[in-house]
Amino acid sequence: TQAVLVTPELVATTAVPIIPTFTKQALKLKPGAKFSGTFSGGDFIFRIGQTGNEVVPKSINIRKADCKEGGKMSDLLAFDPPPSFAIENGQFTITRDKQVYMTGMFLSETQARGSIELHVMQKGKTCSIGPTTWIATIE
Repeated sequence: TQAVLVTPELVATTAVPIIPTFTKQALKLKPGAKFSGTFSGGDFIFRIGQTGNEVVPKSINIRKADCKEGGKMSDLLAFDPPPSFAIENGQFTITRDKQVYMTGMFLSETQARGSIELHVMQKGKTCSIGPTTWIATIE
């Protein structure tokens, strides 16, 4: 018997994945619309601004979230007064000092998803959460 070496044939593809991009016209986000979202360790609320071109975060509620440093933390981060962050091509980024870094993308006029990372100081200890994914839907 003779051994036969079989090598897989590599097939080059020319297909390029299509990544959807959204514009204000394509989405027609409703000014004032309230979105509620959840992530591992909490939930949050944001609204669409009056022009439909920005997100306005209201609060992030941390609920017994696991800290990278060990332990768990619960806290409420309120945005008061609430800032606004631009929506560009259906995407946005929310930041607050070094505490909050949140990116998102609207999947439709009623749903968005993204990533959130938090660094919260409580009782002299830092709690780092994420980055972890989130999903939000319109109320």
